[in-house]
Amino acid sequence: MADNYQMFSEQIPDIANEEIVWWQSIPAGVDFADDADYEGDAWVAPCRLAFAACGIDVTEIIAEGSLDRFPDFEYDVIDAKHKDHVSVWLYGECDFDLVHVATVVQSFIRRFRPDYVFGLTYAGTCSRLMIGAFGGGWCCVSKDEIIYGNARAEAERTAEELRTGSFKA
Repeated sequence: MADNYQMFSEQIPDIANEEIVWWQSIPAGVDFADDADYEGDAWVAPCRLAFAACGIDVTEIIAEGSLDRFPDFEYDVIDAKHKDHVSVWLYGECDFDLVHVATVVQSFIRRFRPDYVFGLTYAGTCSRLMIGAFGGGWCCVSKDEIIYGNARAEAERTAEELRTGSFKA
């Protein structure tokens, strides 16, 4: 049996001190879900409030049932050795939730950089050479929009346009 993975690695450059504090203050849903003081789903309300304090609306995350692992990607504040700026490195090494990345990044943009647009690409890989098991996609985030794209869907769309003669370069 083959294992499938999604991976990405991107950065948000030139992070100011207040932005660093914000990134470092993002709670982890698992800390609430694993808290023995809560029974059943009682942890969801305080968890939602903790994210709201950071300006992160987790309504969509709750709807998809993944609040207990939100945010499902990694991020680190890094100091570039040969540059005079600090950045936030966002990444997923084996798997991640693209909706989680987009939700956090959009919250950051709304709070600190309303004119900023963030883009990421990701790879879909497989541990074995299986037909159709490789691909990837992309996501662009602004203060008002989150747009997703898929490499396989784009390749299929382009192939169809080539077949029908409707492709425009």
